[in-house]
Parts: sequence; C-alpha cells; structure tokens
Amino acid sequence: MIGSKVASYYNIGGPYIVMTVLLLMFTNLGKRKEGTLSAYSWFNTGGRRLPGDLTADHLDHQLRRGHM
Repeated sequence: MIGSKVASYYNIGGPYIVMTVLLLMFTNLGKRKEGTLSAYSWFNTGGRRLPGDLTADHLDHQLRRGHM
C-alpha cells in the first residue's frame, strides 16, 4: 500500500502495477515433483513432450502420407 502511494505521488502507477504483478508471479512459482512433466515442453528436460501431444510434425505426416 505504501508503494502504491509513492508510485502515485511520482506518477509512475502503470510501471508500478506491471512490476508488482511480475514480482508476484515469479515469487509464487512452485517446484514440480521429481518425475512430473510440465504442460509446456520447453520446461521439460530435453524438451520432452507429453504423451499424446499433437505437433505440426504429426499433422504433416498424416496429411502427406494419408494416414488420417
């Protein structure tokens, strides 16, 4: 609350809100348990995808080879 009053006084309310939201997001990130995968493959070790994940490579293979 004090930070918002100071930001309002210096007319930097917008950047204050953005930085506050980013700070809250990054401080509330948790740790995944060992062996669990993220829904986003770039967060997984080696870019490992989830089973049943639909990718552009799968679609390309189905359309070009007629395996629909």
